[in-house]
Amino acid sequence: MIRFNRSKNFSTRIVKLIKSGAHGEGEAVDILWHDKVLRNQAFKIIRGIGIDLDSSQTIFNDAILTTLISVQNNKFEGDNIRAFIVGICKKKSLDKIRRDGKRREKDLVTDPIKISDVDTS
Repeated sequence: MIRFNRSKNFSTRIVKLIKSGAHGEGEAVDILWHDKVLRNQAFKIIRGIGIDLDSSQTIFNDAILTTLISVQNNKFEGDNIRAFIVGICKKKSLDKIRRDGKRREKDLVTDPIKISDVDTS
């Protein structure tokens, strides 16, 4: 289980900001995006799964936006928004690995190596 210091107060503050309207949403996204504890934990998980740095950044950004939408739609019921975001990052990372693997398999099937393409010298 992922634990973060003072997560309940932090989560409550972020949820209130998001629900307060456009200005609050922007402030909440800014706080989450610059939160070193969150960023370090998320990138540790994402990079540990084997995702490159550029894709890691995209996954992190997507996870913050997914969280924003979840809070707006009252789908976030926990008391640790950081753990919620890290969980989303993990799921999105695993989904990317699966998608990329399927793409590679498809490429291998649709683009077989011809014997004439192989250098035998």
